[in-house]
Amino acid sequence: MARRFDKRGERQLTRSSSRPVAIIQTLTDVLDLTAVTLATGARTPLRMLVKPAVDRFFSAMVAAHRIWEARNTALVSALLDAGDHFVDVGAHLGYYSLIAAERVGARGRVWAFEPEPENHRLCQLNVALNALEDRIAIHRLAIGDRNQSPRLFRVRDNHGAHQLAQPYWDGHDATGLGVDATSLDGFARSDPAMARIDLVKIDVQGYEVKALLGMRGLIAANRERLLVLAELQPFLLRTFEDDGAGWTGFLELLGEETTTVYLVEQNPRVFPEVRAVTADELDAMARELLRHAEVLDVYRDVGLEVLLAFSATGAERLESKSPFKT
Repeated sequence: MARRFDKRGERQLTRSSSRPVAIIQTLTDVLDLTAVTLATGARTPLRMLVKPAVDRFFSAMVAAHRIWEARNTALVSALLDAGDHFVDVGAHLGYYSLIAAERVGARGRVWAFEPEPENHRLCQLNVALNALEDRIAIHRLAIGDRNQSPRLFRVRDNHGAHQLAQPYWDGHDATGLGVDATSLDGFARSDPAMARIDLVKIDVQGYEVKALLGMRGLIAANRERLLVLAELQPFLLRTFEDDGAGWTGFLELLGEETTTVYLVEQNPRVFPEVRAVTADELDAMARELLRHAEVLDVYRDVGLEVLLAFSATGAERLESKSPFKT
């Protein structure tokens, strides 16, 4: 069920909510929101505030259908147990963080990283709306391979497509917004609880290999159990080819980490299973996407959704818990 909020509706929510008034009143700073009860199968219903009037992809889809990326949603739910630790890199409005927090329960932990100020603010509101502040820690940071201050290029009508890769079409702003970035390994040194992680989701529009390179220590420490769900976008990765964080860098990382790669196809009519693929097969798919992208701009946004397991034990965990044939 979706419900629209203007200023009058926001004040109404403030009066009726059991959340602290000071938190809910922050809604009066954000206009034209829609409240949605998600259809994710969560035991405790989850609610989200989205902005379909200005975000015609994620927010519009969730407002209309109450779910996003059904296969990834099912995987995140299935792969997490009570007490697990989940890291959400590119948290956007907090969709996967909310799902994870409900799954891991009071003994679990969720870290959400979102560098864009408006998305970060709405992510905070969504966590508060579901009274999950004790499980989800939200940080206004980009995640890469080191501490730095890159520029984030925002998209006017697709607020989940802001990117640190060089923009390539008119929908992005020209100058970008300076943001703070760190690596997961670096962040974990300041937060000992992150020494153990069970599942990481990475959706960062071309910065995903930098994020993976920046968590090599965590991969080594959690190899037996860790799984990483990542969307790889070959066209955007070309921006970072020269510094080892492009598609070639990803293939090299696979070889170094002895990784099992599973392809996650969002359309089950194309591939009904989550299937293991070789690095050569994945490389061929990426090169095919790049060939199409040279002709049709729409292919520049197409990614390959993969699940990475870094040990035989991790692969067995995935295959035993996946809701899809592997």
